[in-house]
Order: sequence, then structure tokens, then C-alpha cells
Amino acid sequence: MKKVLLVIALAAVCASCGGKIDELKKGIDAAQQLSKAGKAMEEGQADAKKMADERAAKGDTVAIPFKDLEGYIPTSIPGYKVEGEPSGTSISGATGSSMSQASQQFVSESGDGSHLTVMLVDAGGTEAAGAYTALSSLGINSEDAHQKIETIKLDPTTSGSMTFNKDNKSSTVTVSTRYRYMVTLTTEGGKEDATGKLKDVAAEIAKKFDGK
Repeated sequence: MKKVLLVIALAAVCASCGGKIDELKKGIDAAQQLSKAGKAMEEGQADAKKMADERAAKGDTVAIPFKDLEGYIPTSIPGYKVEGEPSGTSISGATGSSMSQASQQFVSESGDGSHLTVMLVDAGGTEAAGAYTALSSLGINSEDAHQKIETIKLDPTTSGSMTFNKDNKSSTVTVSTRYRYMVTLTTEGGKEDATGKLKDVAAEIAKKFDGK
């Protein structure tokens, strides 16, 4: 019923503008896409809550210690080599909530000075990662003269976004997996869009959290 009323409203608007059929079609297409996005987000939120409830029932709401989280960071990435030691932090709150994060720097093997940062976050019993997954399921993509943003879905519980900054040529890919873990890869100092390569690395890291 709501969709019918929406279509009638769009038709009325277009009629007042001279009844342009193309404008009506575009309006209907936009409404349909918005409806699909809204449904996808609702489903994502429901799945996130279900998984969170299952974890809570098992008492699995404590974030992985950052030292253990470091073990999920790749030891090598094509075109890059490890630079320095990994770093991390574990945080716990009075309410029993906890989070942890670990990161590692990589430097380009080509000697062009570009760097890659890998950061992992375990959101523990919080809803941060689940909310991000639901939001990225909207499938909103955009591009202008300065940047390009694209949402991605790697598997049923892994989705996120890819961003390429055209001004400084930095690339960032962020995904949430299993409604709990966040994976972020960022390159700086490069000369091209590296989001495709980062997406592949993010997918491999996400697989390590299967069943976690």
C-alpha cells in the first residue's frame, strides 16, 4: 500500500511539471532502489542481533586480546613488506564491554615510498561492527572530482566500502565481518587506485574470522 501511494505521489509531482514520463520513471526507479536498500538494511540488523544474542548466550562477548588479534594480520602482502612491529590495545569497560585493536605497517617493495596500514578491531560485545555492516548494505556509491566511494559485499556477513581519494591518491577499504570484526586497509603515497588490491587482502583476512 505504501509503495502504491508513493508511486501516485510521484505521478502527481511529475504531472505538475508537465507530465514528463522520463522523470516519473526515474522517480519510480529511485523509490524501488531505496525500498530494496531499506529491506537489506533491516535484514542485516536482524542477522546482527541474532548473532549477537547467540554470542551473549554463550558468554562470547569479550574481545580477543590485542596480542592474539595481531595473529590475524598477514605476515606478507604482495608488493609490500613488513615495516616495524605490530601494535595494539585492549579496552574494557565497567559494564563488561570490551574492544581490542591491532595494526601493522607495511612499505612498498618498489621503493616508491608508499605505505600500507592494516588495522583490525574486535568490537567484542558492542554493536559497532553490526551497525556498520547494516549501513554498508545500503549499496550507496558515489563519485566526484575528488573521490570515489563504492560499497562492497564479500559474503553474507562481510560488507563495507572502498574509497579512493583522487587528490592525494590514498586508498582505503573497510569491511565488517561476522558483525563483530572490522578490517581496515589504507595506502598512502601511491600513484593509483589500489582499492581493488586492498579488497582482495581484506577478503583473505575476513576468512580467518570464519566461525569466530
